[in-house]
Amino acid sequence: MASEHMKQIMRSILSADLEKSDVAENYENFKDQELTKAMLELSDFKEMFGELLAEEDAAPSGDCPSHAKDKTLETIAIPEGVTRIPPNTFDQCGKLREVSLPESLEEICDMAFSGCMALERIRIPAGVTSIGPQAFTYCMGLKEIEVDEDNNDYSSVDGVLYDKFGEVLVKYPAGRTGEAVLSEDLMEIGDWAFEWSAVSKIELPEGVMKIGSRAFSGCIRAEEIIIPETVTRIGDQAFYGCRSLREITIPDGVMIIERSAFYNCMNLEKVYMPESVASLDSWVFDGCANLTVYCPEDSYTWEYCEATGVPHEAWDAF
Repeated sequence: MASEHMKQIMRSILSADLEKSDVAENYENFKDQELTKAMLELSDFKEMFGELLAEEDAAPSGDCPSHAKDKTLETIAIPEGVTRIPPNTFDQCGKLREVSLPESLEEICDMAFSGCMALERIRIPAGVTSIGPQAFTYCMGLKEIEVDEDNNDYSSVDGVLYDKFGEVLVKYPAGRTGEAVLSEDLMEIGDWAFEWSAVSKIELPEGVMKIGSRAFSGCIRAEEIIIPETVTRIGDQAFYGCRSLREITIPDGVMIIERSAFYNCMNLEKVYMPESVASLDSWVFDGCANLTVYCPEDSYTWEYCEATGVPHEAWDAF
């Protein structure tokens, strides 16, 4: 039997991504004197190596096996012991309608349930500490996300996923329609939070300070989005592809609007911009063929529109 000390040395070799055959056949080339001595003392180096590999193979990885593109999968109970659902594990499982997550689960990665169109509800166990912002992307039928009340990192209010304190919106279920209902304690719209949402009206409560990257990306039915005066920053591609949006007012107080914020809002006709805007990144209004920007003369926005050829008119109603 190989000593634990020797196994520890060998594990360090394996973690360096060395070829097993190189270790077995060329160990005399290693400069580490302790390693060389330990190897020479072994009666059968390969026996030790095989023993170690058997131990490594027997150890559970904790990852949920992939079911990607399984067109027949409708229900699944992920067994206890699984701690992580990797990216694309249930990608395009279009008939998947019911998932039971184990109490051992700790992480749900981005794209884990991508394209699970039939999934309507899911419960997040108490031990989950990380959920990727795109974990439920393209889940167009999702209406409710429940969180165990003992979870220390996430919470659910009326079926909407937030951080523990209800201050950061993590995911608004894409299958909900009508007007969005949000927590009054909200301070931040997280990245991808409303992605592909079917809601028609979104009024952000006072207190929200930041709109994350791609927060409203693909909200093709959103006709009205109301932004409070507390917002100071709008992330890149925040309103990407909101093709039903025709008019929006950026309130006084917003200072930074990042790259491609309104990219491909093809029916957007009017954007009202305040004096407070001090930074507009590249391609903010690209793909908005019918747009006119209304802003104060000699403002940063005015100069931006002059430089980029975006149609604009003087306006100072704030």
